[in-house]
Amino acid sequence: MIAGAVLVALLAAGLAAFTYLRLERVGRRGWVPMACRAVAWAALGVLLLNISCPAPAARQRPLVLLDASLSFGAPGGRWIEARDSAARWGEVRRFGDERITTDSAPTRGRSLLAPALLAASASDRPVIVVTDGEIEDAPEIAPELLGRSGIRVFPRTARSDLALTRLSGPARVSAGDSIPLEVEVQAVAGEAPDSVIVEVLAGSTRVGRRTVRFRSGSLGRARIPVPSAAVGRGEQVLRVALREVADSEPRTDVRLHLVTVAPTPGVVLLADPADWDSRFLYRALRDVAQLPVRGYVRL
Repeated sequence: MIAGAVLVALLAAGLAAFTYLRLERVGRRGWVPMACRAVAWAALGVLLLNISCPAPAARQRPLVLLDASLSFGAPGGRWIEARDSAARWGEVRRFGDERITTDSAPTRGRSLLAPALLAASASDRPVIVVTDGEIEDAPEIAPELLGRSGIRVFPRTARSDLALTRLSGPARVSAGDSIPLEVEVQAVAGEAPDSVIVEVLAGSTRVGRRTVRFRSGSLGRARIPVPSAAVGRGEQVLRVALREVADSEPRTDVRLHLVTVAPTPGVVLLADPADWDSRFLYRALRDVAQLPVRGYVRL
């Protein structure tokens, strides 16, 4: 482009000089109009050579979509490495759930990529997705969107981890009754051990203990009866925890259960005479009522 413009300028100057000095022979008076004519012809020639006058487009930084879900900051995650790499690669925009947050740590509860990727694809900038590979809505993303994006995966390192995934029990019992707690322990990562000890604490006092065995692969279940006399009356918070477990995520090793120990039953059923109807009624009340049920039979 530059060489062509120089050639056009030389031709315009030569043509103007030939016109004023050879054809019209105006002498020294022709130097000023000759220069103006040369400039005009050169400008016209440059426009004819490339009438669009394109300018090189400014190089735009890529748009980097950074996964800011909780899994990236979990044990074994490579959040710092991914964050620093994303900052080097382009302009960073974080995705996860629908919340708008300025927190610099990965605190979002979900990994939803589709909305952020769809918005980024509307621009003409290159798109790079930085994630740990645990994208919740990956099957719902159109393949052509992923095909136009660069994917950088920083996978988490798998570490042994046990978690109390479920704890259930009655919200209200009568004094003297036991408090049955159903617990479920799962090996979230790594190989599950043969068994694990689960303890129930009321304050600093241990009121229950059970060994949970993993009979079906990575899942173990157990029922822990807790005597209400050891807990005390009124509202009590029971702390259920895994014992002697050294795993990568201790926050999943403890769960709390709120129970009210009432001095008297909520419902008392007196069967007179004792028959199958009264037994059926007692079981129905026990399953449906939100209060402790106690049944008596007159002999």
